[in-house]
Amino acid sequence: PGICARHRHYYHEFMLPNHVCDMIEIFIRRGHRIIAGISLMRDIPFSSEERLRAQAVQPLLGLAIHDSLQEDNDLASILTAKEREIVGMVCEGASNKLIARQLNISLSTVKTHLRNIFAKTEVINRTELVSRTRMSSVQHSLNM
Repeated sequence: PGICARHRHYYHEFMLPNHVCDMIEIFIRRGHRIIAGISLMRDIPFSSEERLRAQAVQPLLGLAIHDSLQEDNDLASILTAKEREIVGMVCEGASNKLIARQLNISLSTVKTHLRNIFAKTEVINRTELVSRTRMSSVQHSLNM
């Protein structure tokens, strides 16, 4: 059986130069839409047992992805546009003074926004906010 031109191109441009011999694709769906995918690649063929293990893990990955996406949506929906903007700046390492200057607001207003953000996101400091934001991929959801 022949390989279509697109697959041939992928093989020659990516798989061959990277010595990829075999690949397992895992797709996570919500309804009929693919919402995430994971590619497992290696330089030796996967065994039948390894393929079965990957297939067995798929439902668990699906639950994790769904939970993560739900958390992203929840967090994005509880913050105001200004709060989301400030979270983005905090994640980029901006100080309170820099945030105030760039947003043309007072330092006390920045601190008030941060107190509100901490309360809404149930974190106690900037470090925890950045960690929670990065771990839950909220940066993407918040258009940062």
